[in-house]
Amino acid sequence: MKAQGSKNHFDGADLDKRFAYTAIVNEGKGKPFILGIAERGTAGYTPRSQYQFDSWGEATAKAEEMNAELGVDRITAADIVVETLRNQNLRGA
Repeated sequence: MKAQGSKNHFDGADLDKRFAYTAIVNEGKGKPFILGIAERGTAGYTPRSQYQFDSWGEATAKAEEMNAELGVDRITAADIVVETLRNQNLRGA
């Protein structure tokens, strides 16, 4: 299914590689690891607690799988995630 202009819909080739899934530590209830979505030009990531995992490896594998479905390779995903964390740190400085 392709995205239909909604920022909350995270699939489809027309997203132009602006989003990437990443494994994160769950700060809420449930399993210890979840996925987050990083978006270019923003600070930080959006936790997606519906994706919960018992291990970091499972979370990372799922993030890589979902990124591949978006056409986002590992290097591009890392670039997107690092950019959002850098933006978060700059805003906090």
